[in-house]
Amino acid sequence: MSGSIILYFQEHANSFLDLLMQGITMAGEQMVFIAVITFIIWNISKRSGYMLTYTLMTSSILNGLLKLIVHSPRPFQVLEGIEGKRLSTAEGYSFPSGHTQGAVTFYTGVALCLKKRRYMAAAVIIAGLVGLSRVYLGVHWPIDVIGGFTIGLLYTLVMFTLLERLIDDPIFRQRLNLITAGISAAGLLVLIPLASGDSVHYEQYHSLIKLLSITGGFTIASFFEERQVHYDTAGSLMIKLLRYVIGLAGALLIMYGFKLILPTHEISTVIRYAGAALWAFYLYPLIGIRIRMDSDGTTLFTVLTPPND
Repeated sequence: MSGSIILYFQEHANSFLDLLMQGITMAGEQMVFIAVITFIIWNISKRSGYMLTYTLMTSSILNGLLKLIVHSPRPFQVLEGIEGKRLSTAEGYSFPSGHTQGAVTFYTGVALCLKKRRYMAAAVIIAGLVGLSRVYLGVHWPIDVIGGFTIGLLYTLVMFTLLERLIDDPIFRQRLNLITAGISAAGLLVLIPLASGDSVHYEQYHSLIKLLSITGGFTIASFFEERQVHYDTAGSLMIKLLRYVIGLAGALLIMYGFKLILPTHEISTVIRYAGAALWAFYLYPLIGIRIRMDSDGTTLFTVLTPPND
């Protein structure tokens, strides 16, 4: 049945649908997530940005672990006549769909932050379209999409409910950051030696190493930002635009530019992804509170008083 559905899409594929589905699948990829999350944390609400980032990253790690446990092959790997498309986004195993789980986690999280019921409907539709695109492209089975959607939605609702109740307690936040950073570091110590090029699980290990690096960097950065910076997201439209463009350029430079100069090794992956998270959540605001934008003393970031988001 699953194979028949994929074959149906392949038989009715054309250049327009290929382009459309590849565009839709991009809505479930890290570049979109990075672009939106950084705008939220720097210009709208650190609290919402933190909850969204924490939920998305831990959901993604859960997805990676489930893939390792199930290690299901992808359709184009086992079905004759199936052409996998946009294969650069089809690393590792198949179940559950990482794009679908990431999309439903991210867009549902955004809807929960906005607290608007109509945004929840939009989140479900976008995530559903991302899942459909993965089946069309031949990189996931329908059950992968159903599994990723269900796991992502349930996980996001539970995690946001818990964080909404506890996140305003500074002691809880700091402990959560340290515990999560410690778990991420422990996971990296286990995975890095295993992620050799000839490992049968290499692509899945590599994906998890990236996720753990971002999560560890994000939680350590949040820990120190709260203690040493505690910036405000307020500012004029021009300040916010400059804040966003400069900060995003810095994050992308670290994540992708450093790839050109660092040796090809998993340690380099850790440096790039953890470094980008440290920049976005701590180093950039730390520098920004010292950068004057005009003669009145307005800085790129301002320190928040009193200490509330």
